[in-house]
Amino acid sequence: MARAIPAQVVSANHLIEGDAIWFTGTGWCRTISKAQVAETPEAAEALLAQAQEGAESARAVSLYLAEVTITPNGPRPTHFREIYRVRGHKTHPQLHEVS
Repeated sequence: MARAIPAQVVSANHLIEGDAIWFTGTGWCRTISKAQVAETPEAAEALLAQAQEGAESARAVSLYLAEVTITPNGPRPTHFREIYRVRGHKTHPQLHEVS
């Protein structure tokens, strides 16, 4: 029987645009709520391998597994790095343009 782990999704960066992207199981999206979730170590490794197969054509780079919490609205990041990536760099007050 597979042991339980925190749920995980595959995260990456878009090579050209630099945006955070997530693997949906069939492709890539810019919305973590649409990401495919793995709930066992075996499923997580299989999902990462599947994502790596199509990564080059999707221009996805720096793929890795990221922990998430499952909510009624889909997966939500648990680590501050992923929270930052979901919100984008412009959410930090010091990074906003000064008018």
